[in-house]
Amino acid sequence: MERQAVILAGGYGKRLFPLTEALPKPLLPMGNSTVYGIMADRLRASGFTDVSVTTMYKAEQIEAYPLKGMRVRYFRESAPLGTAGCVKNAAADFKNSFLVVSGDTICDFDLRGIMDKHLKGGCPVSVVCTRVSHPGEYGTVLCENGRITAFAEKPSWKRTLTSLVSTGIYVIEPSVISMIGDGEQDFARDLFPALMASGVPIGCIEEKGYWCDVGDVESYYNAVFRMAGGRGNVTFGQTVIAEDAVAKGVIAFDGAVIESGAAVYDSIICGNAVVGNGAFVGSGSVIGDSTVIGEGAYISGGTILKGGLTVEKGARIMKSIVFGEIRKRHMENGRIKGKYGSYINGSLCLSLGSALSYTAGAGAAIGVMHGEGAESKALADSILCGIRLYGGRALDLEDGFESLAAFAAPEYGLAFSVIVRVEGSSASISVFDGDGLPPTHKEERAIEAAMLRPVPTAVSAGEVSRLESEERVKFRYASRLVDTTPDLSGLSLYVGEKNAASEFLYSVAEKSGASVKYGKGAERDTFYVSEDGFYAEGVLAGGTECGFWGLMALGAIMGGEVALPPLTPRFVENAVIKAGGRPIFYGETGGREREAVYRCLWSYDANALILRVLLAAKVTKKPLTELYQSMPKQIVETKTVRCDEEKEARTIERLCEKGSVGRCGEGVLLSYSSGSVVVLPMDKGAFRLFAEAVSVEAAEDLFSKTEREIKKAEE
Repeated sequence: MERQAVILAGGYGKRLFPLTEALPKPLLPMGNSTVYGIMADRLRASGFTDVSVTTMYKAEQIEAYPLKGMRVRYFRESAPLGTAGCVKNAAADFKNSFLVVSGDTICDFDLRGIMDKHLKGGCPVSVVCTRVSHPGEYGTVLCENGRITAFAEKPSWKRTLTSLVSTGIYVIEPSVISMIGDGEQDFARDLFPALMASGVPIGCIEEKGYWCDVGDVESYYNAVFRMAGGRGNVTFGQTVIAEDAVAKGVIAFDGAVIESGAAVYDSIICGNAVVGNGAFVGSGSVIGDSTVIGEGAYISGGTILKGGLTVEKGARIMKSIVFGEIRKRHMENGRIKGKYGSYINGSLCLSLGSALSYTAGAGAAIGVMHGEGAESKALADSILCGIRLYGGRALDLEDGFESLAAFAAPEYGLAFSVIVRVEGSSASISVFDGDGLPPTHKEERAIEAAMLRPVPTAVSAGEVSRLESEERVKFRYASRLVDTTPDLSGLSLYVGEKNAASEFLYSVAEKSGASVKYGKGAERDTFYVSEDGFYAEGVLAGGTECGFWGLMALGAIMGGEVALPPLTPRFVENAVIKAGGRPIFYGETGGREREAVYRCLWSYDANALILRVLLAAKVTKKPLTELYQSMPKQIVETKTVRCDEEKEARTIERLCEKGSVGRCGEGVLLSYSSGSVVVLPMDKGAFRLFAEAVSVEAAEDLFSKTEREIKKAEE
């Protein structure tokens, strides 16, 4: 029987920039061949004789590349059709089971054996999977009895439930072709969910061995040296490295030149690029095609230079992004933290502003706020400048705090809002999406990838707007708070500490008729608001402590819909339901649920939460101490547990077998007779445990039981 295959070779390779300026990513050199050539050779050796190749970006180069020993047909796309859409065209006349592979993948799998396993499995589609230690870079797969039960595309660590990932290699029956929709269609995004919704089984073929998705510069660099058998230097084609030049860990493409006295470390020099006499190129740099580094120039480690540039003699180029490092260190839950000046500086802020504008699209509005001090404002100005470089509309939100910046995004219809804060030697940047929440994991990845792009040399500068009078964000925020609690007369409270956020609590409560003082005392309720405006806690009259989740339970007394994060304790959810309300849980993957956050300001803003709690006391005509003490007593304790980073994904997968998947697919819930624990995977080999119990002692017992389960799962 004739073996047939489709090779997907049409992608742009944006994450491989600037390697893919002159070459399509399948034709990046690898060993004595190319990435594409290696896969084609493997297909031929496995008995495949009929191959369809889909092309688009630099299609003529791929179509001119010789593939021997097979019948080859090319299907060029004029517009992107997606991974499944292009297969629909390329395999339209196939009569037998066929293999789909990517032209930018390297593996040593037994392709013939994979076809046999598919036929034995009896599913119309089979996905070839493998296990990796860091599955967040791929599409993860949950499998039961050889059938796939769920997919998650490039999940964050807290949504990682397995080490099993899709390799992008599929075996498909011809009958499936008619199930692929028209236009741009993707396997993971469109076809597979549609098949699962229709009850069509999707098989899982788990393979062991080497597999590499050459999707970014770091992956390519490591794959080249793995194939070369170690470090040293790897050269392709005709390259020149002067005898007295220092080159260590260098990949040099055809035509690259490293002149006398130059020093280049752990970098990629693209075709026809020149590193001039005495020039220095630091580790992790990529020098684009035909770029010329002048004599004695200094290129800082991690610099990415596009093709065709000329760096003048003696120039110094400074940059701080190395291979893949941006995805590992920059943004976590929408926040960037680091040392002011050396890490968070004007260059990074300019790059972030450009990335936000690029991600949002030309003409999108992005707001920028800053904390106190000239340093914070200077960094905010750099972000505003970066937004304009990509034609974005920059909105100066002036000074403020984090929850105020979050409020501004949906209030003004912004694509993103940002606040930058400098305190001593430390600095932080918080980014919020159009719903006023930290960006989804997909948005974060897009922003970080865009930060790798060079700042454009030809710009169409967008505008900067400043709000006036009642349109200013502080006025709108205060008005919204007043509207939610128009009458608090007869109530009294202390605001425990004065800061930029708590000043709004003081002024709004006072305007609504409450008696307010700064300070603390047993005769009235005392409330504390964090400087970022997100966290609140209280000491109720008489000295009863009430933490954040206790305040949330009190706020739930008023009923209505309540937007809640996935890790919300069960007793808060129960309080919402008991009051006739509707809990809406929002995750990090997007969806309409996130829109509820803006409608339920009190569920994520500390000032709005405290005002709602005061309103509950006003409406029920009961002291808060009495309301709080009438609720079931529950506490939430947290703990971080270290684990073997290489085994983390496999461990959480085994814990899933003991418990159940957490809300919104985040973490694993382990239930015990004395309470429950949510186990949340974290980056760099750690689990964050959230125990809900009746006492601190009970929570500690739950932690001990859970740690034993983790150790068993690690074995």
